[in-house]
Amino acid sequence: MKITTLPFRYMVLVPEVVNYKYGENDYFEVVPEIAAFYMSIYEVPDFYFDQPNNVAEIDEGIKDLPANDLNWQEAVEYCNERTTLIMGDEHVAYNASNIMNANKAGFRLPTKYEWEYAASYNTTDNEKKYSFRDFDFIDITIANYYNSGGNEITNVGYFDGEHSDTQDAASFLGIYDLNGNVMEWCNDAGEFSNNTRICKGGGFTTAGSE
Repeated sequence: MKITTLPFRYMVLVPEVVNYKYGENDYFEVVPEIAAFYMSIYEVPDFYFDQPNNVAEIDEGIKDLPANDLNWQEAVEYCNERTTLIMGDEHVAYNASNIMNANKAGFRLPTKYEWEYAASYNTTDNEKKYSFRDFDFIDITIANYYNSGGNEITNVGYFDGEHSDTQDAASFLGIYDLNGNVMEWCNDAGEFSNNTRICKGGGFTTAGSE
């Protein structure tokens, strides 16, 4: 289900799942439950990041570049500031120690489990199908990765099948750029250090094989 009213019109509901297999065949863990959550269908446009109270419509694939070159702390602060300005302080998801409360209604980063589940969601069977969906291999018509073109960021929602030399590469849930363009922060700390954070999805500076 997509929300059709501003400022949340670019969010889609990711349904609840139980016993989700996170990871791949050589390494995985079973997550007992992932509650339903909302996720943006686009990477955050830079004009939203620069003006957290901005609720203007996004020009899909035309002029709006995603926010880039920001650290995890800046991403968290953006989530809280946008929540405060649009919804009110009582809805912010992160406290002063950067601990996330997923029960809050405010903007937040996805967990690593939520991100992978949203990226691999599949309506037809139980096999994971990542955001290139019905395509067997990633290529320059469905994602922006290193040496796929000009080695620069593309506009959000560019790979929609309507722009020149693209195919519709939205995920089964209608989410764009889960492969390539800019990498996406998750809420979780890294496996070996709480001083690092997980990011997913690859970017225009990473190889398509990654």
